[in-house]
Amino acid sequence: LKRTPTSLRVEARLRIVTESIPRGGGGRAALFAASFLPGGSVNVIRDESGTSLWVSVGDVTPQNSIYPFRVTDFVVGRWSSITILIENTPSGDGGAGRIEIMLDGLSVASVPFSAAFQVTGEQELSIGPLARGPMGQFRLDVDDVVIAP
Repeated sequence: LKRTPTSLRVEARLRIVTESIPRGGGGRAALFAASFLPGGSVNVIRDESGTSLWVSVGDVTPQNSIYPFRVTDFVVGRWSSITILIENTPSGDGGAGRIEIMLDGLSVASVPFSAAFQVTGEQELSIGPLARGPMGQFRLDVDDVVIAP
């Protein structure tokens, strides 16, 4: 995207068909990533512990910016609907926006979205998987993708 939108909604149906993430190896797969250049990125990450929202500033993801999914998670072999809502306008303390992730209609992560992302230019979106670190087989089916303001 050439211009950073004030709001972004991404919906998709995902099915993790197979996954093999060795314990203790640090392997992970990004199921979704939105990069707000050069400010940072919003990522939905699957690792040995399950699925989390990671918010990175620049190239760094501080430990306090990793938000494990609450309430529910992906089940290997089952289709799930994910909705990623990014409000990239001042709506909270310090001019922060908001990120909310819903899985099968349940809110699994909802966090402030740094005002630093609101002044960035181009944006890159990807719907995974993009694997990093030691990984076995990881297969993800993606269907019914909607990207809207």
